[in-house]
Amino acid sequence: MELQASLQRELEQVGYALSQDVLDHVATWPPEALAGFRRRLLGDLRKVLGAHRELRPFYPNFPQQVMDLSEAQLYANARMHYWTLTRPQDDPAPRPELAHAPRPRLIERGTEEERDGIFTLLVRAKTAFSPQDREDVDAFVLHYRDAIAKFLPDAVPSKENLAYVGARLLEDTRVGQPFLERFVTTATDVLRLAVALAKGDVSLAEACKFPSFRRPTRRLLLGLLERAPNLVEDMSRWKSRWIRLGERLHPGEFATRFPEALRAFATLRAGTKVVSFGSEVETALAARDMPRALERLATRPGELARRLDHLMRTSQAPRSVVDRFAERAAPA
Repeated sequence: MELQASLQRELEQVGYALSQDVLDHVATWPPEALAGFRRRLLGDLRKVLGAHRELRPFYPNFPQQVMDLSEAQLYANARMHYWTLTRPQDDPAPRPELAHAPRPRLIERGTEEERDGIFTLLVRAKTAFSPQDREDVDAFVLHYRDAIAKFLPDAVPSKENLAYVGARLLEDTRVGQPFLERFVTTATDVLRLAVALAKGDVSLAEACKFPSFRRPTRRLLLGLLERAPNLVEDMSRWKSRWIRLGERLHPGEFATRFPEALRAFATLRAGTKVVSFGSEVETALAARDMPRALERLATRPGELARRLDHLMRTSQAPRSVVDRFAERAAPA
């Protein structure tokens, strides 16, 4: 009972309290388990609040301390701090306790559904995982293994998170391949996945050293690459990394199965100049070759929609532009 009371007092200092239900539950734990729970809980709450860092006010007795100093002294203190990082040597004066402390926020017991929903929310997030998020994803995957499939969302907005989750599923479950076949759509998605499998930076800000992948993994990566659109153009954006990855994937071993992937790697290694989609469109527009520009843009309806206003203003036959757009925008 003393341990629970001590924990409750410490939690109140950071603005939280355990509900009676939680207190009754932790009361059944051995002292070692409760001590570990206390350490983790207080540490996490302090990080959430920023209380894990030491607060060192420049003027600990603000505002009176500042009011008592002249403008010249304030200026001198600031300049000295900028030059030497020294601070005024003043001890904090005692302060009265808050007359009306806010009521602590109750920590209730969560349900299994709420706990498992955390994984779905993480994978569905639009921002890249933090280190803590990655640890949580790892814990869920290792705990549920193949059963993690029921918590996977219908969409994965972040490409970086897609790569990380896909790599974890491939390594620790049997549901990785269907997940990746559903959500991986571009060559850069495949590159991020390979980087994640190599424990590298999935943001692609830094290059990584690729390991020797097992044959099933190589076959999966090449298969995902084979069906990606605009393969050579997309791969050329990260040419040097794809060349290094190709040395580990050995696409020649799967020449008959994945010919497009093999052709793309051969093009990169040969140093053949790749004319990008944007370059083709701009060249056609500069030459006032509207039929050619529309032909290329029609292969990417989204790009056609973004350029529609410009095309209508520059075309001598704006009606044909609208008709082509309507043709591509019409539901199948």
